[in-house]
Amino acid sequence: MDNNVYLEEYVLDAFHNLQRIIDCEDIRYALPNNNVYDYDVTIKGIDFAAITKKTISQSNFNFILDKLCTVRSLVNLPVLLITKSINNKLKTQLSEKNINVLDSAGNARILSNMLCVHISGEKNKLTIGEEKSNKAFNAKGLRLIFFLLLNDQNVNMTYRELSELTEISIGTVKNVFDELKAQNFILVSKKGRFIRNKAELIQLWQMNYNMNLKPKLLLKRYSFITKEDRERWKETMLPKGMYWGGEGAAYIVNGFLHPENHDIYSDNNSLALLKTGKFKPSENGEVKVYKKFWTDDSNSQIVPNLLIYADLMGSGDSRCLEAAKKIYNDEIQPF
Repeated sequence: MDNNVYLEEYVLDAFHNLQRIIDCEDIRYALPNNNVYDYDVTIKGIDFAAITKKTISQSNFNFILDKLCTVRSLVNLPVLLITKSINNKLKTQLSEKNINVLDSAGNARILSNMLCVHISGEKNKLTIGEEKSNKAFNAKGLRLIFFLLLNDQNVNMTYRELSELTEISIGTVKNVFDELKAQNFILVSKKGRFIRNKAELIQLWQMNYNMNLKPKLLLKRYSFITKEDRERWKETMLPKGMYWGGEGAAYIVNGFLHPENHDIYSDNNSLALLKTGKFKPSENGEVKVYKKFWTDDSNSQIVPNLLIYADLMGSGDSRCLEAAKKIYNDEIQPF
């Protein structure tokens, strides 16, 4: 492989390991003459339209699958997803959609024309230069990024203003901004700061929110006391400082999804929910109460659309993923 094209380490690892495992020198890659996909890839004479995505989880899978299917509809080539790692369940779902997959260890499910490659069980190894944890996407960084994404003008606030509004130290605010600039998510010009690659930043935020922040915010689980309470949940007046998130909030926004489970965010102790007379503590209850982690001046009974989207994406439920797609397309999608 003598291509003069810059590739991220995990993509290079994927090609080199595949080449090693199948003992094949005939693997080529090049930049395409379009903006539809990332690379033209040729394996044993078979051409692929390749999309690269470093991290894939249940939280961003639906978004990535939509992109892959869109690429396939636009080009007359089989589609190949190249990623650092992917679990077998998601890999199987891609195979069922006729999407080819290759990870950095060389594991592959590729079936196209006369080419059939099925490799499993290869392990990723840490390499020199393995990146350190990204402070922009730890708990404090996620709170700050959420605030920036809520309003495009927030990125132009001073570090001190952002520190006061998010209750994050000025030093941490600066560190997060430095990392976002280094990753090409914030552009600084004479006219001010601007968020770039917003769609990608939203996906990174929601994925890391579900993995790194949301689990830490859980206060307590509850269930509805009666079946009637559950069916008439929308008539329940939440105590002040509590807001519907997740499936319930999605229903309030567009009525598309009838909720089976509920997320509620609270400024207060979760026990305030008992004042409604509709809920009781339950270890495995369908209602989860989370600590509210942002500040705003809204009088809405629901959380911001971005958080609704993240809640739905993090559920892994196919009903919720479809509803998340609708929320994203109708309420969030950056133009």
